[in-house]
Amino acid sequence: FFFFSSGTSIIVMSGFRLAPRPLCLDGGISTYLESKGLKLHPHLWSSALLLDGCAASRIVSAHRDFVNAGANIIETVSYQATLEGFVQHGLCSSREEAAAVTLRAVKLATQARAEFLEETSAHDHPVFIAASIGSYGASQPGGAEFRGCFGRTEAELVAHHFPKVRLFAEPAHAKKEKDKGGEGEGE
Repeated sequence: FFFFSSGTSIIVMSGFRLAPRPLCLDGGISTYLESKGLKLHPHLWSSALLLDGCAASRIVSAHRDFVNAGANIIETVSYQATLEGFVQHGLCSSREEAAAVTLRAVKLATQARAEFLEETSAHDHPVFIAASIGSYGASQPGGAEFRGCFGRTEAELVAHHFPKVRLFAEPAHAKKEKDKGGEGEGE
């Protein structure tokens, strides 16, 4: 797994290998989806669209637009998503349901990549998927992410981010273990 910071978000990438040239990361998908007429949630932005089956094809289309414009890395629509946020805002009844909803972001990005590669056969245009994990402030009300003073210790921030990092990291890790003949349940 590869973790890097993009502005204030942390991005988790599985199976990442350095490319022989610079890679272009997409960005601003919430704003792009809003410009296409989709209504964003005031707290969860485009992440709430993961609950709307009708929005799924539009999210895939937006990812493809970014890739067609030259992006090599698709960020999932999960920057504002938190398991607690989905439950607190009444969009999911449990953390487990919220986790399943959040993982839809990876499925939609994967679908967009598969469609792009199938239609273009662009072997010289690698497309990676990055699981977008917003800053601590992105989960706080009132634009806290733009102020940056959270009064939290490093341990508290790690505890805040760990469930989401683990959520995104485990499926890829489990698949690798299964492919090796393991059970896929190791740490």
